[in-house]
Amino acid sequence: MTGILNGKNIVVTKTKVELNNSFDELIHEGGNVICFPSITIAPEESYEKFDLLLNKLSHFDYVIFTSANTVKVFIERMNKVGSDVNFPQLKIIAIGKKTADVLREYDINPSLLPDNFSAAGISEMLGEMEITGKKFLLPGSNIMRSGLKNSIEDLGGYVHIISIYKTIETPREKLLREIEFITKNKIDVYAFTSPSTYRNIKSILNLENTSAVFNETVVCAIGEVTKAEIENDGIKVSVVPENSTLEDLSRSILKYYRN
Repeated sequence: MTGILNGKNIVVTKTKVELNNSFDELIHEGGNVICFPSITIAPEESYEKFDLLLNKLSHFDYVIFTSANTVKVFIERMNKVGSDVNFPQLKIIAIGKKTADVLREYDINPSLLPDNFSAAGISEMLGEMEITGKKFLLPGSNIMRSGLKNSIEDLGGYVHIISIYKTIETPREKLLREIEFITKNKIDVYAFTSPSTYRNIKSILNLENTSAVFNETVVCAIGEVTKAEIENDGIKVSVVPENSTLEDLSRSILKYYRN
């Protein structure tokens, strides 16, 4: 197969299932996509607090879902405990199209979707609304950042954050084949899909001089927060899509090489 990416090795920090067909255009152009899921989703040790909260959702005005993983864990736990949630009475905010699509798979229609698929996009959208005194539930992982919470509180809202799953580093033994490939072959592109995927890949690959490794490649970040994390190590980030989706990341990589 020939194309503008012919022979290029592209590492993306997602599983094949998560990637789905998002990078098919890169493959069509000759790219060799290597999935390197450097984070793994694990259950919390206890769901006691979350189970109690599920029975008090009527106290909230909004529930914000910032990832497809959050939707899946939230709904699956809700079904497991037999919680009867009246979603039509709640305003559901999805961070982006993929998260919205997963919500619809559970017959939940999001009320609001930002133009810019990111936490900053949600903040901008809410900034155009009157949310003083409104109560927001923000479920997520154990490493969820506080930026969105702070932004909403600055706008006069109240935010309750709760961790419903853990994001942990993928055990090295589960990535031995991928590690061997990266070690023995030239990598042309690294596509990072969150700050933690970047941190974890450094750990898994035992990288000491990260700038020496990554500055020899085209480094891509799915959003501004991920970009900032990478740049803190003195690494140049060449590609950041306008919207934080895998599809937009793929298109942005193609655009970079076409230019």
